[in-house]
Amino acid sequence: MSDSVPPVLMDWVLTLFPDLSGSWLTVGTLQDFHRTGKRIQLARDRWRRSIELFVNDRRRLENVARAYYKDVDASQNGLCPLKDIRLLTQRGWIRKRPMLLEENTERSILRSPERGRTFPHLKLAGLTGSYISYKGSLTYRKRRASKIEPQHNGEIFCVSSIVYSEGDFVGFHYNLAHYYDYVNTCEILGAELADWIIESENLTGRPPALPYRGKPEHAFDFDTRACYPGVNCLTVFKNYSESRIPTGNYFLLHKRDETQLQAQNCVHVLPAGGHQGYSKGSQLEDTAIWRTVVREFFEELFDKEQLYRQPESWEDFLAYPDVRRLADVFFLGANPAAAVYLHGFGLDPITLKPEVLLTIVVDWAKVLTQTTGLRLTFNWEVKNRALSRHAWAKLSKSELIRQANGLVQSIGDSYRHTLPAASACMIATAENYDLLFTT
Repeated sequence: MSDSVPPVLMDWVLTLFPDLSGSWLTVGTLQDFHRTGKRIQLARDRWRRSIELFVNDRRRLENVARAYYKDVDASQNGLCPLKDIRLLTQRGWIRKRPMLLEENTERSILRSPERGRTFPHLKLAGLTGSYISYKGSLTYRKRRASKIEPQHNGEIFCVSSIVYSEGDFVGFHYNLAHYYDYVNTCEILGAELADWIIESENLTGRPPALPYRGKPEHAFDFDTRACYPGVNCLTVFKNYSESRIPTGNYFLLHKRDETQLQAQNCVHVLPAGGHQGYSKGSQLEDTAIWRTVVREFFEELFDKEQLYRQPESWEDFLAYPDVRRLADVFFLGANPAAAVYLHGFGLDPITLKPEVLLTIVVDWAKVLTQTTGLRLTFNWEVKNRALSRHAWAKLSKSELIRQANGLVQSIGDSYRHTLPAASACMIATAENYDLLFTT
């Protein structure tokens, strides 16, 4: 059999299926082939169940995880300025008052990311490859019928330390890593937790110190994993209207289906994305959270697809003429139509990913005084084929809390929970409502 398989084809198959081996592929009979692969098939079946639970019932995992961290989580012990926040926090992580972020606000705290940091890629028990090798194939049962968000192993920023001013969070310092480092050290924690839930279905109480998750206090040690921050923005539109939406104040939500790369089957805020440099070889200014906010705003709400892929050498995304024109309208001109407010950050209890919380307030009346015919054009992350997954909600304190609590928005016939980071953005906006909208 080995003589009939070209070496190039053998290498290709082994790359696609890391659990295979040359000896397995060259066994003498089909019966021997199936017998050799039974162990791997059992492991794949085990982890498919776990990953599907992680993807389809995040709230169940979240409740177990929050119970696990209860004794070390400031947000569950009355030490957090926000009530009912579903992220793990410590003192100072949630600001006492939101901070206005502008182009140069973070300049004094920026530091070039440290390079050369490596992270051990964790593996699912019984399987040979790292988690990223299986995540897609074990997640999407409808893969052939869905356009799955592509995976790119781009450069990312990973938190190495927290920067405070007067006891409140203002930013991070970073290591430079790659996206697969994050998946293989943080997303895998969700699969591990789901596996424990399935295996311990009849047990009550908190899980033990799972091997990859470690003791509760380890959640706050950023050196143990690739802590790739999410930048989550609740966007509020004042004086906004569309053909079937009367002029008023609204906020925008994203109903994420199973085609999303992360946080599937839940409700999120828009825009949201990982904190990374626009291009490889990130420069000092790229580490500013403000730049990721602005880039995601134009990419997701105005379909600026040139902002999605990382160029190989450094470029300034604000130098694109069409992006610069929008930036002058919303953020950089003499009469900017948008303002960005930073609330702080917390950790997703399942993946332990740092989640930065922000509110963008857009006055559409100011937009109309500076442009003609400008309208929102959502990108492919918000659209699934011809169907848009965005949702408008009328702005009020009570509606922010209602949407934060979840099970209001539906995908198909299923009502979906709100992602913890999205819920925290809405709670922070409601808590600071008068400051954000009456000044």
